[in-house]
Amino acid sequence: NEPLEIFLVASLILALVFNIPIVAYETFKFVSPALLPREKRLLYPFVGAASALFAVGTLFGYFFLAKFLLIALSPFFVITQVSPFVNGADFYFVVFLTIFLSGVAFTIPVFIFLFISFGIVDPSFFKKNRVIIWVVTFIFTAVITPDGGPLLDLALFIPIIAMLEAAIFLASRFRRRSSSEAAGSESHQATPP
Repeated sequence: NEPLEIFLVASLILALVFNIPIVAYETFKFVSPALLPREKRLLYPFVGAASALFAVGTLFGYFFLAKFLLIALSPFFVITQVSPFVNGADFYFVVFLTIFLSGVAFTIPVFIFLFISFGIVDPSFFKKNRVIIWVVTFIFTAVITPDGGPLLDLALFIPIIAMLEAAIFLASRFRRRSSSEAAGSESHQATPP
């Protein structure tokens, strides 16, 4: 029964990994009729960035977080003086979930970039609430990495915060540039020939 559960969970995670680009593309195409032409130019960069960051996040989860999770859990067995026997399905479920959620966490900056670029959220919101956002992000990374120690939490927290800050900076610049282009085209149209 356990091998079947392991294969089912693994195939579900792999299906999600391979279908994320399609879901991102279809979501953006669904909302694209309501977007301005300059906003539509973000379609392929959005799909590419979301797919690439999800792939990087899952690789980071597989090669770093999953291995570190095993190392971090070994002192738990020593402290509690229990035998390190783990149910196979439960073990793989935790590993697969950690890898998948790591990929999801890496895509958050793409959505922050879109929210700021489309004017849904102002960049000043993130600047004013930076400490709260960092605390919430740290709690989120602590939930993703169920080892109970701060080292693995920081290992995921630092790259996510770095990408989040980069997304806020780049989106602010993109929004300012788009606003100046829109103002320039309006003034150009208002000028009689």
